[in-house]
Amino acid sequence: MKSLIYYNHGIGGCNLQVLHDNTFETLRNISLKALELSCFARYVEVNAFEPVKYLSILSLANQLYMKMSNVLPALHVFKDKSMDTLDLSETFRYFGEFVLTANLSSYIGDICIKSLLMRGNNFMRIEGAAIENVKNKSCWQEIDLSLNRFNFNSIYSLLNTMAFVNLKRVNLAYSNLCYPFQILVRKYMYQNVTIPLPPSIEFINASNIKMLDVRTPQIVHFLHTENLEVIDLADTTFDDCNFTIYGLNHLKVLNMSGQRCSILNYNLLGSCSRLEILIMKRSELGLGLASDTRGIFMHNLQSLKYLDLSGNDMHKPFIPEMFVHQSMTLTSLHLNDNSFKHIPVSINILRSLRTLSLKNNNINWLSQYETENLEKLNIRISPHNLKLALKGIWIESLHFIQWIIQGK
Repeated sequence: MKSLIYYNHGIGGCNLQVLHDNTFETLRNISLKALELSCFARYVEVNAFEPVKYLSILSLANQLYMKMSNVLPALHVFKDKSMDTLDLSETFRYFGEFVLTANLSSYIGDICIKSLLMRGNNFMRIEGAAIENVKNKSCWQEIDLSLNRFNFNSIYSLLNTMAFVNLKRVNLAYSNLCYPFQILVRKYMYQNVTIPLPPSIEFINASNIKMLDVRTPQIVHFLHTENLEVIDLADTTFDDCNFTIYGLNHLKVLNMSGQRCSILNYNLLGSCSRLEILIMKRSELGLGLASDTRGIFMHNLQSLKYLDLSGNDMHKPFIPEMFVHQSMTLTSLHLNDNSFKHIPVSINILRSLRTLSLKNNNINWLSQYETENLEKLNIRISPHNLKLALKGIWIESLHFIQWIIQGK
């Protein structure tokens, strides 16, 4: 028993309603590292966690009916101690305390926590002083506030706090499947929006945020992004894509699926010179790129390796200039669920392409010219093999059919 590291209290079911001061007394002299509560407790006595005050991981996730004003004061026993993870996800979901106040936040802030998980609590606001009351800001490396209802000021204040000098991962995502939980962003009329970020930030998930009455700015400028590598903005949409993003010079992965880019500023991603993966599915680019006769949209993406433009109602072939600057870098191109009748890109230009996916288009046959170019590409990228995803097409070249059968 003394060597016990992980303990799940209530696994298999229990009727515990209150965590008393002596509930965990039998664990006092054990070097316990992780404690997970599986009962649907509602009340915590103020010294309930004192016997296990040296925990590295504490999970009160999915309790649903606890109150912040009761639970957070019980964390006082962990003051000035180090903790890897504090999981309060869906702990306070249904009890009507939806504002994280300065007083309550101090109980969390007094602990040196690496990973703080508070998703799905229906929070609406973080008081400005609440962030200031986090004494151990430099300890935080990850924070998950997804599936809440924060307003714009709360999110902005959190990201704008430079004192989180080691914060690497932020999750603000909201899934539309969890109605009525929404992240509300207030209406604004700014022409330029500047978003300072913690200097250590590496990953931001801001997908599926419900944007209500948010007008498109002209410029969005991110600051302190030297370490930022991944942003997920899938299905977080503005009125259109007629704006420019600055400050993403070090970004490697960007998901902007589900955007309204029928109105498109071709310099939207002009700062993303190191971008390697771009996903823009279902973003109305069939209209947005129709007038880009010089390939400006792709011009600065000179490190791009993976591009997914599926589901954009595209039917016209790309102009040769579109992928000139990706000729030696692009290895994977996905154009599924569009309306192309022929291979829409010049295979001769994309000299490093290894995967070309054109599923669910209107391509009924490949000409001999197209198959010969594909054969040349397959020889060029040897010893790698070209992966071509097509469905139900006629092919003119018998040699190409033999090439497919042989698995070259």
